Amino acid sequence: MAENTETENKPKEDKKEKYQLSNAVLTNGYNSKIDGRDFIIDFETNFKGERITRFASCGHYERTAGVVEFKGNGKHYLEDLTDEQIRQLAIAGAIVLTPEQQKKYKKKFYS
Repeated sequence: MAENTETENKPKEDKKEKYQLSNAVLTNGYNSKIDGRDFIIDFETNFKGERITRFASCGHYERTAGVVEFKGNGKHYLEDLTDEQIRQLAIAGAIVLTPEQQKKYKKKFYS
């Protein structure tokens, strides 16, 4: 009985569903604005504009001393997506859905 109360008192981890970026996005980058959220997937570059990283990653642009540069976070997936964002990104081929995610997607949008 004591074991059950110990497991019940542990905080539950809030698992966010991850959506992997497609190979096309990883090799070419992607920029869009869907439902008010900016999706910026780009390459880090040096001061000459040459790529530093082989694959694109999620991130944001920073303006420092009059220069705009991309700051990537190294993530190759997206989280916290609304239904509309999932739909638009899937249609654009920006994300790859797992078989489980495909079932959910088909149920939401094609039922």
